[in-house]
Amino acid sequence: MDTYTSKNAGNDNQLMAYAELVQLSPDNKSHLRHYAALLIEHGQSAKATEQLHRLHHLLTKEGQLAQAEALCRQYPQLNSTRKELRRHITSLETLLPGGMQNRLWQRLHQKRLQEGQYLIHPGERSDALFLVREGELAEFTNGDNDTPILLNLLAAGEIIGGHILFQQSQQKTYVIANKQSTIIRLPHSKMISAIESHPTLKIALQQRQHDRNLAIWISTCPLLQHIPLKMRREMAGESHLQTYEANTLIHKAGDNLSHVELIIQGSASYLLRSGEITKHLKSLTPGSLVGAMANIQDNRCPADLVSSQEVEILHIPQAVFNRVADAYPPLKKQLFTYAEKQQLHLMQSLDELQTQQWNKEQEKRKPYEL
Repeated sequence: MDTYTSKNAGNDNQLMAYAELVQLSPDNKSHLRHYAALLIEHGQSAKATEQLHRLHHLLTKEGQLAQAEALCRQYPQLNSTRKELRRHITSLETLLPGGMQNRLWQRLHQKRLQEGQYLIHPGERSDALFLVREGELAEFTNGDNDTPILLNLLAAGEIIGGHILFQQSQQKTYVIANKQSTIIRLPHSKMISAIESHPTLKIALQQRQHDRNLAIWISTCPLLQHIPLKMRREMAGESHLQTYEANTLIHKAGDNLSHVELIIQGSASYLLRSGEITKHLKSLTPGSLVGAMANIQDNRCPADLVSSQEVEILHIPQAVFNRVADAYPPLKKQLFTYAEKQQLHLMQSLDELQTQQWNKEQEKRKPYEL
């Protein structure tokens, strides 16, 4: 049997093995992913799409929305599923339990806010969620020097405070009525019961909060926080989140970067190597950007990029980032300054590394010179 035939036979055996595994454990996400990939390799695209839909459903059901989004981006055949999910979340109010949609119940729990009036004060922890019935509210956080940063404009139909249901860590925010508004207070205990008995409501709230978090992360990045809200939302709408385990090689030196990458949690660092010496550069912590200079210079990764610990990274497509940079000249100006600092730091580190390598080589030669 030649090598080619042997390889094909091996792939066929793998396909059969994963078919059996999926039959035995239909909710095992790892098995579904591998089985779908093998089906695609064997040209069985329709069957592969069925498995991918199943995997997407499981990820969504379990609230792993970042992974579900990444799956859709990896497999464009899931776009219709993605659109269908997003169609469901456009009308959150209609997903509330019947009792909470009752007009009398809503009237008893409603509150009117005048323009400029706080719904949630800075530093306040709310024990309830709020449905915007009429008007518009603005969500803020404080940036550098306590400068207010507008994060979101919340119109009728939006629910405020969804993060408290899922214990998600989030930037501390406060909410002010942007115009005369009416909100409905949704008690925390009732909403917990509601999402336990209404899976569609839970998925919709998770998806809406996930989308809102993407915009918040971009908005709190020092280099991006002053971009107009519409542009930040544009970037968030095209971005996806990915998690890397500790000590994972994220990029090799010289890799072309197709995304601008924003560190959300954890840290990563560039590794410079010269001979036997490896130098870790200063850690890239939350708020740091990788690959943001494509608009003004070559955008290859300058050195190996490795996660120092588990790290979450928001991937913003390069084309979207460049479009925003072209439309907002102050960002391009900031990028020049940012690029100069990064390049200077890399050059200094490289000089130090080469000096260390030279000194080490001199130490090795001394015994022979004697």
